[in-house]
Amino acid sequence: MSSIENRQTSFEQQVFAALQRSAELAREAAIKTATAIVVKLDGEVVEISAAELKKQAGQKTNTR
Repeated sequence: MSSIENRQTSFEQQVFAALQRSAELAREAAIKTATAIVVKLDGEVVEISAAELKKQAGQKTNTR
């Protein structure tokens, strides 16, 4: 693998990690403000309520 490919892979990994962090912050903000978020799942636009986000967050905490 060339150094250009290594840098690109590293950059892509950093971008992916940043997107994951921002998505988590959006979920936390939605829970705190009792608002839903809108996401695209399996090609379909879906609204996830704060209650569902809170439930998902609890499940994630229990599996760690």
